[in-house]
Amino acid sequence: MARKSEADKVKDWTKRLEAAEKVYKKWEDKYRSKVLWEYYLGHQWKESESADKDGRPKYAINMIFPTIESQLPSQLFYRPKYLIRPSPMMIETPGSDSASRAALQESTLNSFISDERLGFKAETFLSLLESYFRFGVIEVGYSADWIDNPNAGKPILKENSEDSVIDSGGKEVLQPDQILSQEKIYFKRIPASQFRVSVNSHQELGRCDWMAYFEWHYPEDLKRNKRYKNITNIQSTGKLQGEAAPTTYSDADEQSKYRDMVKVWKIFDLRAKKRLDLGEGNEKFFLEEDLDLWEDGTPVVPFSVLMKHPQLDEFYPLPPVFNWISPQDELNETREMQKVHRKRFLRKYIADPSITPEELAKFEQPIDGVILTGKTDGIVPIADAPLDPTIVRNIPQTKDDFREISGSPSEHRGIAEAETATQANIIDIQSRIRDTKARDQIGSWLAKIGKLALYYLRKRMVLPFWIQLNADMQAAGAPIRVLSIAKDYAQIRAEDLDGVDTEVTVDITSLAPANESQERQDWIQALVLVTDPVRAPMLLASDVLLRKTLGLFNIRNEKEIQELKAFGVQTLQMLMMSQQMQQGGPAGQGGEAKPGPTPSREEIAGQIQRQLPTARM
Repeated sequence: MARKSEADKVKDWTKRLEAAEKVYKKWEDKYRSKVLWEYYLGHQWKESESADKDGRPKYAINMIFPTIESQLPSQLFYRPKYLIRPSPMMIETPGSDSASRAALQESTLNSFISDERLGFKAETFLSLLESYFRFGVIEVGYSADWIDNPNAGKPILKENSEDSVIDSGGKEVLQPDQILSQEKIYFKRIPASQFRVSVNSHQELGRCDWMAYFEWHYPEDLKRNKRYKNITNIQSTGKLQGEAAPTTYSDADEQSKYRDMVKVWKIFDLRAKKRLDLGEGNEKFFLEEDLDLWEDGTPVVPFSVLMKHPQLDEFYPLPPVFNWISPQDELNETREMQKVHRKRFLRKYIADPSITPEELAKFEQPIDGVILTGKTDGIVPIADAPLDPTIVRNIPQTKDDFREISGSPSEHRGIAEAETATQANIIDIQSRIRDTKARDQIGSWLAKIGKLALYYLRKRMVLPFWIQLNADMQAAGAPIRVLSIAKDYAQIRAEDLDGVDTEVTVDITSLAPANESQERQDWIQALVLVTDPVRAPMLLASDVLLRKTLGLFNIRNEKEIQELKAFGVQTLQMLMMSQQMQQGGPAGQGGEAKPGPTPSREEIAGQIQRQLPTARM
């Protein structure tokens, strides 16, 4: 079989993109994704029906906007805290330093996440918002800037020496033409309207054949990209010179909006393990390179996708707001009917033609007791049609329907609707369960983002970089430690993060405002537990049991765990000293033995250590 030319490969990919575009457009039209966003903005009437006959906008009470705004803070309010733990196999290896290396990875990842220049918080928040109308996509990647090397071609010298570095063939190693200027890890939101997957898709991106997204670029910017090739003849709107029309998968409105730009598809082919960049209408690829690979050889998918409600056997999800539209429309129509009826209910009259204009003028005068000449039934009010009371009664029901569908309880809006304490407690528990489910879903999405970022930090970063260590700035002596920045910051290289298999998770309690009451209760219970003379010896004798138990009280900070352990040991020492003094008793009473010498702190600590193994049995 003859090998396909590059032009034939481009045609194949054009057909695949066209098929994927049709699948996406069908899904977008079915679930009205563009309309959902307009509803969020408050544009909830059709353009032809948005105003009454006088040109005034129709009544719209937007329930979608405040509902989403009330849900977002409980899902992603603070910057997430990443937790990195070594694999169980590495932990159990004798002499392993996996715990300390995992702690270094954790400090590194959290330090990068907190860097405002990388835009992590802003990009993830926008993707979370978009997941209500489509789905959220975050791309994680590595970028580097290269500059011309003024010493290109000269031999590389050994450190602190005038001798040249020699390769295995005995030749001098020469300096490259370009050197690395700066590098970074980036987090970029990909609009869902620009993201496509293969026709035989799956919810898990790694099981799709390929995925792609498009961006618009100016031709001059593409020509300045040193990684790109085959861009000499490219023109705006993705047309080659002399080409009559763009390819069929282009949107006409986009072509008009971006008429001076080029539509570039960035394709990630998981089957061939290739990254391909293709300009619309171009006969050759702009870029063709290998994808990054995990340790098991599978390609790295640099995307993390958030879907609120996945659908069976297809990639594109069910947008949450889609099911909110019906009660929203019902509410708007009801309120508009009330507004129209209220305007029509202004009092109007009909007059008999026999009444002269002078007499009608008297009727308009604000004078009491004025007599009008005419028939007694000459002026009567025009009766208005009464408004059906069911319309007014339907408003609370419509709002209840909306809250039921959207899953937005009154507590999220600061309104208490429960009539009894038991009912309030049940509602609170159900609300917590639902919030926890949503945060767990978002935590998994963020954990994948963190895993990708850590991969690029380990495999791509070349230059050394500074990170902030996870130091407790509230500890004693913290102000003094601030004077020595080297204790809180460290300069590391990518190789310092490698060599250990770890698991990346997100502390979901860090995603929402802290519940100070629950946190205080957990802390007090932990203090009581580590000082319990019956249970504490067993916990303090095993770091595994202690961490597991304190983790159930949401205490996972290593410094806090060690401080609690020291506090527990010290408290038990004081209890033992008190018991020994009471058992000895005062001298000379009833022939009781005189109290012995008070043991030192070292002796008491030794006694506790000797008793702890017994307590564990």
